[in-house]
Amino acid sequence: MPALDFTKMEGAGNDFVFVDHRRRLFGDDQKSDLARRLCDRKFGVGADGLVLVEDLPDAPPGVLFAWDFYNNDGSRPGMCGNAARCAAVFAQQMGMTDSKPFSFRTLSGDISVSLLPGGEVQASLRDAAAPRLHRGIEIAGTAWDAWFMDTGVPHAVVFCDDASKVDLSRLGPALRRHPAWGPEGANANFASRHGKGLLLRTYERGVEGETLACGTGATATAISAGLALGLDSPVEVKTAGGFVLTIGWQVGPDGHARSVTMTGPARKVYDGTIEIGT
Repeated sequence: MPALDFTKMEGAGNDFVFVDHRRRLFGDDQKSDLARRLCDRKFGVGADGLVLVEDLPDAPPGVLFAWDFYNNDGSRPGMCGNAARCAAVFAQQMGMTDSKPFSFRTLSGDISVSLLPGGEVQASLRDAAAPRLHRGIEIAGTAWDAWFMDTGVPHAVVFCDDASKVDLSRLGPALRRHPAWGPEGANANFASRHGKGLLLRTYERGVEGETLACGTGATATAISAGLALGLDSPVEVKTAGGFVLTIGWQVGPDGHARSVTMTGPARKVYDGTIEIGT
């Protein structure tokens, strides 16, 4: 196959290559390599992740497709919040939906999305177990209180005085790979108060670097801040790229987060065709 059509999307600065894969152009054994090639910022399109939109046989009503999502290192996470919002815009562009809410299938379950006025999209995420607190975790020689929460992918959250001044290149990898999160590690989030909301910077697992936004990270951080800082839903989270994600949730009697929503921008950057060789 000499060429491949794609769409470059971005949600709050988190960028993705979307491919209409309903014709199944690639086998499962080819997808990780395809992600690495397309997401390479020097020799490919350049992106934080690849989304392959695929048919879902025998889908229940309202579930339009499945996605196969890959980080730019070829790994396959369960979910990505910013990509979920982009998926709504991509589906509308492809004529798969109008402005009505719909769902699509991920490794972490079905995600519902709604296109809103002004270029924003709301994604309804799965319920999440209450954040867990680990006291005195040592990160690069310093003791921190770190929260852990799984919002489709695992996240560690640390609250600090000023997230903008955190040396993320040093502390990010240390928190991301801390043994407390198990052998696969977790995404690393450093957050501080910002007006009535939060400022967040994220070192993403699978990207292995800082991204301009992380939707599931903003969700984990906002819900953790409800316990750690006493913030009430909804919480506005300002990302490293300067965009704002609004996180809403309700706390169930078991302490778990219910009716979790994430609202923020998503848009098409451009359509393109790339020579991919063999």
